[in-house]
Amino acid sequence: MTNSKTNLGKNVSLNNVLLIQGKSSGLSHLTSGIISPSSIDKQSDLIVPAKGMKVLCDNLDSSNKYYASFNGLTHGGLFIIPEDDRVKELIKKFLNTKIVPQSKDYDSNNNCAPI
Repeated sequence: MTNSKTNLGKNVSLNNVLLIQGKSSGLSHLTSGIISPSSIDKQSDLIVPAKGMKVLCDNLDSSNKYYASFNGLTHGGLFIIPEDDRVKELIKKFLNTKIVPQSKDYDSNNNCAPI
């Protein structure tokens, strides 16, 4: 990881943070013939590597930060993060309550560990 990427989020203070990431696991049929299966980070959403999300989360200065991961969602294609009703609902809950409740719809934690 380059130095600019390891500094991502440094010196940024936020009261409340919710980082949302998709997981490409289970979507191999969509990338077949386009992306080499060995090059896919199954813990990523095909855009932001899980390591990058962890660096960002670790570097952000906030006493209330959450990391949520949705299986089978990416930033492009058929199953995209911004269009998913489960993601929209989680964002609404977080804006209203400032917490991320446990759910069967996603994995979450508040310690920046990729899920």
